[in-house]
Amino acid sequence: MKSLRGVAPHRRLETWLWTGPVGHFVGGALDLLQALASYQRKRRVDGGQRFR
Repeated sequence: MKSLRGVAPHRRLETWLWTGPVGHFVGGALDLLQALASYQRKRRVDGGQRFR
């Protein structure tokens, strides 16, 4: 990992946004949306029927 000492402040902010709490929240939200979309697609294909 490189030191951020010589990096411009706006680049440090951008790095923090992507790798910090905001980035993790956005990534988790996108994962959840993908899972819900996949679930909906599967339900539509199966006709909403459940098999045991």
